[in-house]
Amino acid sequence: MTRKEFLQIFGSLAISDLFISSLLSCNQRSEKTQAEVQNKPETDPCENFSQLTKEDLEIRNNLEYVNETPIPEKRCNNCELWIAPEESQICGGCQIMHGPVKDKGYCTAWIVKENS
Repeated sequence: MTRKEFLQIFGSLAISDLFISSLLSCNQRSEKTQAEVQNKPETDPCENFSQLTKEDLEIRNNLEYVNETPIPEKRCNNCELWIAPEESQICGGCQIMHGPVKDKGYCTAWIVKENS
C-alpha cells in the first residue's frame, strides 16, 4: 500500500466517522426534544381559550375575568351566573360569557347567589 492510498483510505474513514457522529448527535438531540415535549406539563383546560372567538375574549376582558378571585367571598362558584361542571368536566361555565370558568375565578358581573 502506498502512502497516497493510505491517506485516501484514512481520509475517507475520517469523513465517514464525522458524518456518522453528526447523524448520531442529531438523532440524540431529536430524541431529547421529543422527551422534553412528552414531559411537558399539560396546560390547564380551564385556561384553554383556543375555541373562543375574538368577541368572546373581548367579553371576558371587559368583565375583567380572572382565574383566582382577589375577593375571597366573591367566587364564580358562589355566583348566580355560575354553571357547575358536569361530572366528567373540570371547568365550570358562566351564563353571560363563553369558555371555561374556574370555580375560584371572579369577574365584575358577580352576583350573590340566591338560596333556592
